[in-house]
Amino acid sequence: VEREDLFVDQLEGWWRSEERRVDVVNAGTEGWSTDQEVAWFLANAEAYDPDLVLLFPYENDLYWNGQESYYGTPKPRFEPSGVFEAKTLVKSAKKKSLRESSAALRALGMLARRGPPPPNPEFGVLLESPPAGYADWVARSENALKNLREACTVLGARLLLVPIPSKSAVDPAEKAFFQDWTHGLQGAKTPWSPDKPVNEFLGLATKLGIEALDPRATLI
Repeated sequence: VEREDLFVDQLEGWWRSEERRVDVVNAGTEGWSTDQEVAWFLANAEAYDPDLVLLFPYENDLYWNGQESYYGTPKPRFEPSGVFEAKTLVKSAKKKSLRESSAALRALGMLARRGPPPPNPEFGVLLESPPAGYADWVARSENALKNLREACTVLGARLLLVPIPSKSAVDPAEKAFFQDWTHGLQGAKTPWSPDKPVNEFLGLATKLGIEALDPRATLI
């Protein structure tokens, strides 16, 4: 979308129309999960002196918060104990193409591929009977949020968690489509719910005493 159509710019424009003195800083980065976002915040937030911090996790963040690398590139993460597992990003000797370096273009490449793709492990967060490792993913996500909460407290910033639902969570037709889509659940009969990741993040917010908003009713 065009820059003026980004929701962060829409938000800034809305607040300024109410004559609020506000600057909205978009720190979103393609391909980052919650742990990488928190790592960036811990290293850089003081320079911005924020009054309000908004975190918008998506469903696959739960999966990626548990992984040691992102498509072969090492990434930081938080141990279930809360310890930050910092890692130096290793640059490949071979320069990546635009397609290789972009999550969006990789997804388009998957769509163009002939034949059914292998099951996407990210979709394990949707299953009512979660896969092995799910508890570890959630524990690491919890401790990333805990570190963010503590950093906001030190900075005197209000923290608000707003988990973004997938389209399947707000549109029954999309849920039915995703159930059978070859790049979705491929007709799997395993019970699943598109609301599970949102509920997981909202539950973590309640557990950690973090203020949260559930946008699903507004988006339906």
